[in-house]
Amino acid sequence: MLGEECVGTVADNGGVSSFNLGDTVATWLCGIGEVFDGAYAEYTLAPAAYCYQIETKLEWRVLGAIPATFITAWGSLHRALNVKKGDAVLIHGGTS
Repeated sequence: MLGEECVGTVADNGGVSSFNLGDTVATWLCGIGEVFDGAYAEYTLAPAAYCYQIETKLEWRVLGAIPATFITAWGSLHRALNVKKGDAVLIHGGTS
């Protein structure tokens, strides 16, 4: 599984996506690196349904480290623990 997550800018939306050219997007766990070529390439093709538009001023080297870490934290809080608004959560020693 090489390159199963990526960030980048939309270079071509195929005319069928809700993304505009130049949008910054992130994706993970959509078959990249398994079903089709990974995200370590200069260009990759990811299903639009698995891409998320993001607005950030982070540098690419920092932004590129976030997708898998984010989905791990989100999944732990929302899928595993079912945390809802108003719940209190103590995170001790949180790392990726």
